[in-house]
Amino acid sequence: MTEFFNDLIGKLEDMTPELRDLVHNLFRGEITNSVVSLDCNHVSKTVEQFYTVRCQVADLRDLYESLDEFCQIDMLEGDNMYTCSSCQSKVRAEKRFSSFTLSPNDDKMNWVVFSEPVSRSFHEFWSSIR
Repeated sequence: MTEFFNDLIGKLEDMTPELRDLVHNLFRGEITNSVVSLDCNHVSKTVEQFYTVRCQVADLRDLYESLDEFCQIDMLEGDNMYTCSSCQSKVRAEKRFSSFTLSPNDDKMNWVVFSEPVSRSFHEFWSSIR
């Protein structure tokens, strides 16, 4: 299903500039990830655009638990250490999910779903903003 949706979006984007803009405004979002060095205090942020978010659903209670899994901190250590662009060394780091935005370019549909330090689960954060 994801492949079909991505193919459909790609074809719609290629039709006309106006349709491309409409598709972006209705379906595209942005995810910001941060890599926080534990050894040199450098923070690197990456913004990725998306149309779909792939979430684990098997063996989980609900969507909140699935999104909690999506937002887990990844430890980069041992053989998987991060090469810091600031100090040019291999360092221990945490890869963190920083923010999630839907329709960032459309004034009429500017939905910020959440932008949250990783100290709380998605469910706790979502409950606090409802």
